[in-house]
Amino acid sequence: METHLRDECTALAIACSFKEAGCRFKGPRHLLETHLEANAASHLSLMVALSSRQNQQIQMLKTAIDKLSTNCTGTLLWKISDWSMKMAEAKNKDGLELISPPFYTSQYGYKLQASMFLNGNGPGENTHVSVYIKVLPGEYDSLLKWPFSHSITFTLFEQGSQNGQ
Repeated sequence: METHLRDECTALAIACSFKEAGCRFKGPRHLLETHLEANAASHLSLMVALSSRQNQQIQMLKTAIDKLSTNCTGTLLWKISDWSMKMAEAKNKDGLELISPPFYTSQYGYKLQASMFLNGNGPGENTHVSVYIKVLPGEYDSLLKWPFSHSITFTLFEQGSQNGQ
C-alpha cells in the first residue's frame, strides 16, 4: 500500500520539484511532467531569483563574520608564512607589498592596517625591511579625535627555520 501511494497512485497530489524555489504547482502525478516541460522558463527565473537571494544572504553572513572576526585589541599578531619564498619574490619584483588584515586600536577605535616591503622601500630598498602602519576609514571615525596621534610599536620576531620557511 505504501509503495502504491509513493510510486503509482494517480490521485495523489505531487508538489513541483521547484517548490523550494517558489513554484506553487501541486497536482496529480501524470500532470507533473507536463507542468515541468511547460514551465521550464519560469522555473529558471525562480532559480535565478533564489540564487540571487542566497548570494545576498551569503554576502551578509560574510560581512557579519568579518565584523565579528576583526581584531579590536589594539595588537596585531601577523604571522608571515613562506618567508624565504616571499623574500625571493620581493627581490625580483619592485614594490612587492604584503598587507595585514585590518584591526582596530580598541572596540570603538581607529581602524589600522600594517604593510611590509620585505626588500625595503624608498631609501631602504635592497638593504632593509620596511614596515608601515596605515590608518584606514573605520566604522567609528566620527566618534574619534583627529588627527590620529597614538604611538605605534613594531616588534618583529624571527621564528627560525622550519622546513625552509
